[in-house]
Amino acid sequence: MPKSKQRLAVNLRRLYVDCRYGQLHVHSAFPSSGGFDEQWMERDDALSVFQVLKDADALDRVRLGDLDPSYLRFPESLERVDIAWELLAASEE
Repeated sequence: MPKSKQRLAVNLRRLYVDCRYGQLHVHSAFPSSGGFDEQWMERDDALSVFQVLKDADALDRVRLGDLDPSYLRFPESLERVDIAWELLAASEE
C-alpha cells in the first residue's frame, strides 16, 4: 500500500497542569511513527518559501504605516500593495 494510503495508529498524549484557574487538561495526538513525518525541502525551495513569507510580513506592515514596496521580492507582492491598504481600511471601519 502506498505510504499516503497506509493507516497509522494514533497515539494520544495527555498532560495535566495546575494553573491559576484550576487544572488544565491538554490532549495531543501524534502518529505511531513517533512524530511528524519530516519532509525536508531542497535549500532553494525552502528559500523561496521564506521569501514569500517575508513579503507577506512586509505587506502586513501597512498596519504600522511603514510599508516600503522597494523591499518586496516578487512582482505578485507589488500587485498586492493596494489590497493591503484596502484590507487595513476595511478592518478599521
